[in-house]
Amino acid sequence: MKKITSLFALMCATTLLFAAEPKVVTIDFTDSNWNLPTDYVKTAASYTYGDYTISFSASSNGHKVGVTKDKNNNITSYDYLIMGKKDALLTLPVLTMDVAKIVVYGRTAASTNVEFNLGVITATDTTMILSTNEKDATKNHDLLIPSQYQKAGTKYAIKIMNAYNMQITKIEMIEVVAGAPDVPTFSLAAGAYNSNQQVTLTCTTEGAKIYYTTDETTPTETSTEYTTPITVDKTTTIKAIAIKDGISSEVAIAKYVIATIQGKGTKDAPFTVKDVQTLTASYADKCWVEGYILGVSGSSNSGAFAFTNTIAVSNLVIADVANEEEPANAIPVELKNGSDARTQLNIKDNSANIGKKVKLYGTLESYFSTVGVKNIEEFELEGSGNPTGLDAVETLNINAPMYNLMGQQVTADYKGIVLQNGQKYLLQ
Repeated sequence: MKKITSLFALMCATTLLFAAEPKVVTIDFTDSNWNLPTDYVKTAASYTYGDYTISFSASSNGHKVGVTKDKNNNITSYDYLIMGKKDALLTLPVLTMDVAKIVVYGRTAASTNVEFNLGVITATDTTMILSTNEKDATKNHDLLIPSQYQKAGTKYAIKIMNAYNMQITKIEMIEVVAGAPDVPTFSLAAGAYNSNQQVTLTCTTEGAKIYYTTDETTPTETSTEYTTPITVDKTTTIKAIAIKDGISSEVAIAKYVIATIQGKGTKDAPFTVKDVQTLTASYADKCWVEGYILGVSGSSNSGAFAFTNTIAVSNLVIADVANEEEPANAIPVELKNGSDARTQLNIKDNSANIGKKVKLYGTLESYFSTVGVKNIEEFELEGSGNPTGLDAVETLNINAPMYNLMGQQVTADYKGIVLQNGQKYLLQ
């Protein structure tokens, strides 16, 4: 719980009351006493340590604990829980205390694209969602529980919402502090919006006052008191607390991204690459996307998306400008085997396509662990009609000398734009 320290209180000449420290129940997956499997288990299973039991549903990827081993293959440490993928469910211990929030601790080497929700399991085993699409397993997540679901005996669960694994080092279940006001709530869900927004803050505790900040600092009794709706006209993080009788609630946090969408997703007004990145993979309908062909993306088990000069037929990389050099400003495009898109757009067989503008009609989905375009049904390539590639085929020597833009020959470990086989590539 975020508290105002007595030193701060003295500095501000304010007398604050302090609630007792809340009880914290920790499920530490680095503790071998949980006896979690070190190989994936895809069937439902439960594990007990002391007074607490956790359980996993059957899932496509299963669950296990990641470990470190020495040269003799002996386990030297238990490092993190890994579970997934979509619809995998971890049910937490049922506690005899009211729970104010659940903190999920991620792992720095985990996926940034995994999405998960916190919910409660009712008597009929229906999962009720309390949080929506928490994202990024590398971070720690404070999941605040609405007051109506804080009661002792509630069965909480974490559910994976997409096709990625979740990695967790520990989970903390933190007790409700007697006398603390309820956490403020936001009228608008955190997320991306393409126009200015108004955000209203409320607290269900009668007589509590709300204080907030928009500069990433933790709010206190000296922060701005909430009285009227907050106008959000740029990317902003709002942090808010409720205070009554000198006792502060937990901190509520919501981040709003204001980004203008240029296109409409139609053939006449396609989405730009920047539009796609703003929409991420949340755009459910098929749409048109436009960009310049830069090259291809190399595959990576870690999911790191980057340009490469490898000549492949399975994908493209496109950006809003033809000379883009930053991978963060580009997106990958899937070219399915056997499709017209692969035949006519891949740069191995159609090297003249590099630098051309292309329109693509498909779906926005995760690809190379970022948002990309997949399932292409239609496309239009810059120029007179869609090229078949039969008049532009040439044999490329991938071992040909490479030169930088100054005309100096470089080796394969060079970073930047190079010329090879008369074409430009970005070595990353």
